[in-house]
Amino acid sequence: MIRRVLAALLLLLPLSGAGGDGYKWGVGIQGNYPLWGGVSVKYMGFHPIDLVFVGRAYLYKKGSDCSLVGAVSYTLLETEHTRTYLMIGGGTRRQTEEWVEMAYPTVEIGSSGPPPKPVEITQAHKLYSVLGGGVVLGNEFILFSRYGINFEFGQGFGRVRDVIDYEDEKAAAEAGLEEKDESWLQSSFVFGFGFHVYF
Repeated sequence: MIRRVLAALLLLLPLSGAGGDGYKWGVGIQGNYPLWGGVSVKYMGFHPIDLVFVGRAYLYKKGSDCSLVGAVSYTLLETEHTRTYLMIGGGTRRQTEEWVEMAYPTVEIGSSGPPPKPVEITQAHKLYSVLGGGVVLGNEFILFSRYGINFEFGQGFGRVRDVIDYEDEKAAAEAGLEEKDESWLQSSFVFGFGFHVYF
């Protein structure tokens, strides 16, 4: 993970010399716990109202973790080296996972012979998704007129859905495995930080 962050920063640094004094774009990395995080793009052509998009996509063999967020940021106070802003945004996060459910036969104590092999029951699928939004107050420090380091905090809220299902429902039921489809509303404190290059 650290290598990916450093590689992204090295790719972004040359962009800092591409624009003039009135920069309109910002590209960087933004993380907000627990709602979202990833590559961030800012459009500042309507400043002091800015548009922000944050997204990421982790794809692996047995699942994925993707998110996309859009937000509107309004600058409340701005100086040469700092910017205080209020941001309202919303987005979605979707995590999927697959695995094979196995049954492990019981073995009597003192029995001889090799242990029995586990028996494959069925393929399992898990979906965890969040649809939510939030309001944050943030402050950004501008370094050398091109580089911004920000931190922000606020309140997040959303609808969480947690689903587990099985391809072979009959075999799963016989093994005592229960499918799940639950959803609930949740709110939480949001804390975030990020780094951007403007051009």
